[in-house]
Amino acid sequence: MDPSGRLEDDRSTLVLHRSVAATQREIWACLTRPKLLAKWYGSWTGSPRDGFVTVQMSQEQGSPPVRHRILTAQPPTVLTVCSDTGNEEWLLNVRLSHDHGRTQITLRQESFDPESLPSIAPGWEWYLDRLVATLLDTTVPTLDDFERDYLTLADAYLAMIE
Repeated sequence: MDPSGRLEDDRSTLVLHRSVAATQREIWACLTRPKLLAKWYGSWTGSPRDGFVTVQMSQEQGSPPVRHRILTAQPPTVLTVCSDTGNEEWLLNVRLSHDHGRTQITLRQESFDPESLPSIAPGWEWYLDRLVATLLDTTVPTLDDFERDYLTLADAYLAMIE
């Protein structure tokens, strides 16, 4: 498996893409509806109308819930949140564009420490593949798949920052 991400903005922004035969609305639902989000990422509580939700990651056992401030929600094309991991804030932006029967998903994690790329990027690769599998109703990559296939991407991402 090869990394699909790239660095932009003086190596402080990670950008990953996926292309899927699904509508923007279907993908938007997987990003924003609790039951669909839980299938590939985690569950959330709270009210988006309050400007934030609290997300519990489904695959990261023992991790505390994370508050996500909703900065931009423009259904069904743009979702930007700032997640407070306790140690740092992660600025995450998802953009959806549709062309010729496919929707392009672009995930950007902005303003992060490039040294953390080898630990962050393989996780986003895995989560995006879980999203695509959920949309296509195929087998969702498991934690075993992550450990076997996705963690090996860390070396390639390390090479991007050396």
